[in-house]
Amino acid sequence: MPTQTKINQYTELLNRSVSGLHEAERWKNFLSTASRLYKYKFAEQAMIHAQRPDATACADYDLWKRPDIADRQVKRGSKGIALLDRSDSYPKIRYVFDISDTEARSKKKLRFWEINRENEPIVTDLFRERYGAKSGDMDAAIFETAENIARQFGADYANELLDYTENTFLEELDDFNVYTVFNGILEKSIAYTLLERCGFPADAYIDEDDFSELYNFNSAETMAVLGAAVSDLSEQVLRNIEITIKNFERSKNLESTRNNHRETPGRNRNNVHSGHENRDISSRTDSPGTSGNRVLRQGESEISPGTETDEIRNNAHKGNAEPTLDGHRQNGEQTGGIAHQENGGIGGSERETEIDRPDEMGADDEQHPAQSKGNNAERTDIQLNPDNS
Repeated sequence: MPTQTKINQYTELLNRSVSGLHEAERWKNFLSTASRLYKYKFAEQAMIHAQRPDATACADYDLWKRPDIADRQVKRGSKGIALLDRSDSYPKIRYVFDISDTEARSKKKLRFWEINRENEPIVTDLFRERYGAKSGDMDAAIFETAENIARQFGADYANELLDYTENTFLEELDDFNVYTVFNGILEKSIAYTLLERCGFPADAYIDEDDFSELYNFNSAETMAVLGAAVSDLSEQVLRNIEITIKNFERSKNLESTRNNHRETPGRNRNNVHSGHENRDISSRTDSPGTSGNRVLRQGESEISPGTETDEIRNNAHKGNAEPTLDGHRQNGEQTGGIAHQENGGIGGSERETEIDRPDEMGADDEQHPAQSKGNNAERTDIQLNPDNS
């Protein structure tokens, strides 16, 4: 069990880091980090940003070594990035390592999804068909997607926020204006995150003035609610982009295989490049025994139009619970508040289930970072900015 001193030190680091995010420039820098690590929870994103703001692809010690995923070795002397884990009775510290802390053990090439000229139209179609965007330009469609998601689901998080406005500048606002301020920042923050991960220069679209109301969130608790909302809702969109691109690439590979087979009768199909050798390691495995060649999670299917509302509602973070900065929320009673509806009225929240965000991988206890060994291979959270792929 890690020493209480270490737990206290990292808890203080987390609180200090989250509290400081109400400054616009710091918030934008955080969103840039979070866009690359979108499968991590907000508290873990904040911990990684506090220790390694330039991190681009993080995973635990054992995951980097797995031949079917990365086949990389953590360099001797590398310092792990500490994450707090309070999922058990006893707090734990577990470590992840950035790709810069690793070196290749074989000729395996790592590939990370990115937007390019070939797949941009199908991702833009995703924004239009699933999230209600109308523009045929991806950057404009991203803004429309962020606006629609914030409008539909922001009130659920704002209801939580009302419990933590005391002794902050938000306390001076009535409930409706708290929602208005929160929704505006949420919308711009989601857009910033999506722009960054999709390869657009977010600062060229969104500046500090767009976050001018962020100063009202001058407590760790209020920033935790905002951070969880941005993390949860952005993750859902980015996961669907990832699935869409993988489905597109899989279809291309199948078509290429068919064409090669037609052009060269009797050709050995094993000679056709399948793409598995360089597969995107930001995908997630289902269990320790899952094949490394698998692209989609069990239960994930092809993107189908018209399901955006149900999907996000069923996967958004469950409201009306205390936002603890370790990433876990304690059950609480509903305290009322506002809930924005499609017709612009105010009503009750419709969210029912907590977001499907499995546990990250990491050390079981506070061992030396380079020696810590996790045994949970349920998730592969290695992601990289397209510019570095």
